[in-house]
Amino acid sequence: LSTDSDGRDDASIRDRAGAYSWRKDQLENVERRFSGNDEPMEVDNEEDLQSMWREMESRVVNRRPQRVKPGMKTGRSNVKSTDEEMWLQEGLYDDVGKGDDGDESKRW
Repeated sequence: LSTDSDGRDDASIRDRAGAYSWRKDQLENVERRFSGNDEPMEVDNEEDLQSMWREMESRVVNRRPQRVKPGMKTGRSNVKSTDEEMWLQEGLYDDVGKGDDGDESKRW
């Protein structure tokens, strides 16, 4: 078993090269599939779309359901907080409605 100057063995280098090659091939396939066909498809008859609708429906109906475990968050993820929510978290609204001397009777 030989190693290079960084201490990595030949097998790990070959594995990385193989993974890189596989990923590159996958990206090239995607590019090939979508390149050169920038023109929208002309639809003369709605029957032409039926195969596409069936494919889409089968993808949606046949996809594996997500397993929800107890305590697991559900619904949309990575929902960005609004500016107002961030300001509330930082305490910007804590003193709203108080006068300069802290008297709550001096509301806006």
